[in-house]
Amino acid sequence: MESGMIKLRVGLCDDLAEDRQLLLDLLNQRFRTRKEEYILTAYSSAESLLSAVEEDGAVFDLLFLDIYMEGISGIEAARRLRERDGTVSLIFITTSPDFALESYEVFAMGYLLKPPDGGNLDRILDRFFSERVPRAKNSLLVLDPKKGTRVPYRDIMWIESCGHVINVYRAGGPPLRFYTKLSELETELSSRENFLRCHQSCIVNLDYVQEVDSDFVLTDGTIVPIRAKERRRMKEIYYQYFIKSSL
Repeated sequence: MESGMIKLRVGLCDDLAEDRQLLLDLLNQRFRTRKEEYILTAYSSAESLLSAVEEDGAVFDLLFLDIYMEGISGIEAARRLRERDGTVSLIFITTSPDFALESYEVFAMGYLLKPPDGGNLDRILDRFFSERVPRAKNSLLVLDPKKGTRVPYRDIMWIESCGHVINVYRAGGPPLRFYTKLSELETELSSRENFLRCHQSCIVNLDYVQEVDSDFVLTDGTIVPIRAKERRRMKEIYYQYFIKSSL
């Protein structure tokens, strides 16, 4: 995967093996044709899907969910998923669109009738790629023990590392905390000129820098430290970015 790109996380849950495999094959074909980076994970029951989400922290950008399954139904699974993730695009797989009202309750994006038709799937994917993917590709995925959240890059003011604990400070919202390495975030953000690793434990969004002296001062007054040995270089990077963004 190229630096700065993300893999879309796609899930499929259907308790009928033949139906599951048919849609898996269709999805793999469509995503490869679109030349998108993706991870596709299949589940044979709502229970196994919910376990992956609630216990293992799995998160999805797009999820195909069968309505009629043994045990927990797709509708009930969707309700539980929505308690943790308000952004995943839900597509119900069904033999009949009888659950239209319930689908509105969980903000489903659409239906895919069985057996899945390639044309209908293409229309769903066209909508997903035009409406949802741009938001996913311009956001940071934050995975905490309770839920997954996508934070638009433009809202991130700065990022701080305390060991393996990451604090994401954002405009218009409380900080978000999760566990990863700052170097991994640096790699994800490397294609974006406005993000700068200015300290061993900090990444700053230059769009929020109000002034720079020995450290960066953000628009809300926050002071973000700069490596003492690299202050001159950091200032040059900031001024070059400021001039370029002002043209």
